[in-house]
Amino acid sequence: MPLFSIIIPVYNTEKHLHASVESVLKQNFKNCEIVLVDDCSTDKSWALSRALSRSIPNVTAVRHKENLGVGAARNTGIDSATGDYIIFLDSDDRLADGALSGLAQLIREKPEMDIVAGKFVCEPDINSEFSFEYLFGRKGLQDKPTEIAGYVQNPRGFTSVSWCYVINRKFLLEQNLRFLPIRIFEDTVFVAKLLCLCKTFALHDRTFYIHKIRSGSVGQKMSYGFASAGLAAMNELTEFLSERDGLLTSAQKRFVLSRIGNIRDVFTSCLFMLSDEEVYNLSPRFVGHKLAVAAKLLGLAGNLKGKEIYIFCAGIYGDSVARALSGAGYRLKGFLDNNELLHGSRIFGLAVNSPKILSEKSRPVLAKTAVIICNQFQKNIDAISGQLRTLGLQKEQIVLSNILEII
Repeated sequence: MPLFSIIIPVYNTEKHLHASVESVLKQNFKNCEIVLVDDCSTDKSWALSRALSRSIPNVTAVRHKENLGVGAARNTGIDSATGDYIIFLDSDDRLADGALSGLAQLIREKPEMDIVAGKFVCEPDINSEFSFEYLFGRKGLQDKPTEIAGYVQNPRGFTSVSWCYVINRKFLLEQNLRFLPIRIFEDTVFVAKLLCLCKTFALHDRTFYIHKIRSGSVGQKMSYGFASAGLAAMNELTEFLSERDGLLTSAQKRFVLSRIGNIRDVFTSCLFMLSDEEVYNLSPRFVGHKLAVAAKLLGLAGNLKGKEIYIFCAGIYGDSVARALSGAGYRLKGFLDNNELLHGSRIFGLAVNSPKILSEKSRPVLAKTAVIICNQFQKNIDAISGQLRTLGLQKEQIVLSNILEII
């Protein structure tokens, strides 16, 4: 029986799949299996998966008869896996060199762990110039499951992606833990349950996973289906709280509620991307909710009519603010963002610019400019405000908004 089962959901990623599989095959630790689950790809991904399974003994490939989403593909992988521990690997991501040997050593030292959480590196698109490392955990936290739910409420210490957790398959099966068959937020629901149900865990201090950030990925597309999935995810976690009433600690309850709140915030922003009919179809009560949030956003803009307005930062929250203000007749010039990868892209038809564009404006034009800061962290809001002041804006030209207090 292999120590690790590497489950790779596959959907139209023929350009990336070979590199993903190769990152596993070249590991110096060989006691593993690869389970490729093709989610009814329309490109050559399935042909490639079959070829790999026929030529490499520890690679198996299964195919869905219809496209069901990444959560369902991972569930199929769980059912097909035989290893002691499961690792989810997206088909355009890679394992870091030496990842499996490092994890195997940790598991030998700490056997019977329910989960192992580790470091990962995020790599932007091929034309980008940076990557960053994200560490889940801190020294002294290991083997103290009563602490984990409270600790992960810190947004800087928590990530809601399943691929940064190595999971004991026996634990997974005993808890009957599976992904909700939705196309977004499935990770949020799964990880919330995972961290509440686990009894033992360890933190790995070495990078084991390399995540590729690609434009056009599923996580960047907003639609009615996105909102429907958000609603299903909130309902699932609410039901989880109800089912385990009296079994969860206060910290665990707060943690799950924080995940529901996070989904709710994104869900509310998504309502502004939908037509009124679509919002009504989700539930009539959300029509009133959308109107109430829109009223708050318009109150935020205050007396900015007549000014050329930029929204800082780009993203789903900024998008929702732009749509609300545009519908009320405000003059929107575009978005500002410090992320160079976003410069030149468009959101809601508006260009994303470097904040430095403000320094290029003449004094009379700059005087007619206003910026609405749209961010969920007060520290970031304060820093952006200071940045805008150095670029020539006066205090009254800057609207400070903690978006989470509005939506």
